[in-house]
Formats: sequence, C-alpha cells, structure tokens
Amino acid sequence: MGTEEAAPGGRLPNLDVLRGLAAMGVLVSHAYGLGGRAVPLAAGSLTDAALMLLPLGVWLFFAMSGLLIGAPFVRSLVTGTPRPETSAYALRRIARVYPLYLVCAAAVLVAVGVRSMSTRDTAAHLLLLHNLVPNRQLAFINVTWTLSLEVLFYASVPIVAWAVAALRRGRPVAPPVLARWIVATAALSVAWMLAAGFVSPVMTRVGLYARMLFPSMWSAFCPGLLIAVARHAAPADLERSAALRLLDRLRRDPAAARRVGLGFAALGVASFAARPAWGFLFLWAYDLGRVCWSVAFGVLVLRAIEAHHLPARTPRLLERLGDWSYGTYLIHGAVFTVLTTTARGRDLIPLPHGGLAAFAVHALYLTALTLPLAALSWRWIEQPAMRAARRRTTATPEPSPATT
Repeated sequence: MGTEEAAPGGRLPNLDVLRGLAAMGVLVSHAYGLGGRAVPLAAGSLTDAALMLLPLGVWLFFAMSGLLIGAPFVRSLVTGTPRPETSAYALRRIARVYPLYLVCAAAVLVAVGVRSMSTRDTAAHLLLLHNLVPNRQLAFINVTWTLSLEVLFYASVPIVAWAVAALRRGRPVAPPVLARWIVATAALSVAWMLAAGFVSPVMTRVGLYARMLFPSMWSAFCPGLLIAVARHAAPADLERSAALRLLDRLRRDPAAARRVGLGFAALGVASFAARPAWGFLFLWAYDLGRVCWSVAFGVLVLRAIEAHHLPARTPRLLERLGDWSYGTYLIHGAVFTVLTTTARGRDLIPLPHGGLAAFAVHALYLTALTLPLAALSWRWIEQPAMRAARRRTTATPEPSPATT
C-alpha cells in the first residue's frame, strides 16, 4: 500500500499543514474563554456547535502521533528488523517535548505560584505524568493534559513493540494480524471509556479520573497506528483483514474517503446535541463522539499523506505554522493560563466580556501574543534541542511528534 515518501528526517510534509491548522483551532477556542465563558460541553445553538469544533484539533494530533511515532516500530514488527534503539528514541522524544515545556512551566509557576500544588503534583506536572494523578489531569497549564497523554503514548509504544516481538520470538508479524490486535486494543479502550462514563454519575471523582486516564484515550492513537500498518500491507494481506482492505479503498478512492470521513464527522457533530442532564448517557454520547472524530481524522491523515506535492501548493504562512505548531499549542496555553488565573493577567484582557466582537478581538490578541513567541521558540529552543539530540544519536532519524 504505497504512500508519499517521508521527507528527510522522517517527517511527512503534508501533515505540517494539518498541525498548524489544528494548533490554531485550539488557540481560537481558548481565545473564546478570555471572555469569561468556556467552550460549552453541549451545543444549545449553531454558534455553540461551531465553537465546539475548534478544540477538536487535539484528536487530529493524536491520530498523527499514532502514525508518526508508531511507524518505525510497526516497520520493525512486520519486517522482523531491529526496533529503534531505545536510548536514542527516548532522547529524541525528550528533546522534542521537554525543553520548551519546562520554559513555559517555569514562566507559569513564577506568574501563578504553586501554593495550591503539592510537591508530588508539581513533580508530576514537570515530568508530564500528571495524567496518572487523580484530580490533576486538567490542572496547571490548560493544554498539557494532551501532552501528558502524548508522553505516555511515547513510552508505551516501545514497550508494546518489545512485548509483541517477545511473544513472536522475533518472527515478523503479518500486517493483518497486527491490524487485528490494534483494533482489539482500540475496542478495549472504548469499553474502558464507556465503563468509566457509566460510573461517573455515581462515583464522580473515580469516573472522571478513569475517563481521562491513558487507557481510555488509547483508541485515539489507533487510527494512525492502523495507517502505519497499512503502509506495509501487500495485496494478499488485504484479503485477510477488513480494516486493511477498507484503508486501501479509502487510499485509492477519494470519494469513498470523503463519505466515510464526513459520515463519522457528522456523528461527532450529532453528539454535540447530548445534554448533561442525561447523566451517563450524555457521557457516552460525548465520548463516542470523540471516537467518531478520531476515525474521521484518521481518514483525513490517510488522505493527507496520499496528496502529492501538497507543500508546493501551500501558502508559506501555513508551512511556518506547521513548524511553529508545538510552540503555538503550548505557548498559547501558558499565556491563557496567566491571563485568566492572575489578577495582573486579567487586567491585560482587552474586553473581559462575551460577544462576537470581543471573541474576534481576543482571537487576534492571543494570536499576536503567541505566534512571535512560537517563532522564537522554534528557532532558539526547539530546533537546537532536536539538533543536539540528533548529534548524540546514530540511529535513523525518528519522526517529529504530531503535537509539533
């Protein structure tokens, strides 16, 4: 199942555009929060539904991570070749994620203070392991709940690949077999999520913690993992796997890809109509809607890597947004946190009230504060850290994470 070749360094250039757009969508959704009202959990109007679409870029990030981070490990499993060297892989993941994060975390800690956080909680946040800490999954910098999930995914992929290789005693794993295993783990992840939603109305703290825990979110990475498997599928493999057969059809048939992608996106939009008063049924609708968005974005990623010469038709600004996307995502979250949680920050909000005009001003304001810092971060923090990590390793370059 052929796809566009990756650029030097392992990157798939067509995904850079999606990274930039996804990061900007999340930024604009948080700009709405500068007016004093968060993006709603349920749509009471078309405006609400439009607002609820903006933060969905995080599910696109997860789908891209599944492909880009999983690809070298999938390749080793299906070909029987050595897996990426663990220390080199870990160093590159650390160099990509942590330098800018620690700068942002330090800035926020200075501005906000840590009086409300214990030493354990502070350490968990600085290590980006706060997904594992009850009641801290959404605390501190608002966007880092996804980074914690990304870090756990980065850690889990080599462990899972080692376990599969050990189970197979080093023998190659046929793509249909690997695809079935990924689908099975995705189903178990969704089952975990629904079970947590069922207990949430009764055991609120336990249920909400379990719904956000990494096993519940694993399914969001699975569309990308399946695409990574499909790239190694031979024609004979398609006869043995419905999932690979479907992906091959979506790769070859743009009309079918649009129908499937838009169909799941429509189901995701329909989930916006669920009402919080429905209890666990609301949580099930909400969570299954996120699963639908994961599938829809998986189709989008598949089509993006099949689009030839897309960068040649892409405006330069969108290319730069792709480079700056990790900085855009993280820095805007740090700026938003300072603006909304400190007295001095609230004084700097131009129009501290709702309304369309205030929303537009806040979107421009947050963008103007963020993008210059993201550009500087790319030049002075992110690229130097990645270059230093590459110099210290000799393995084949690993792809950039989908949060960049």
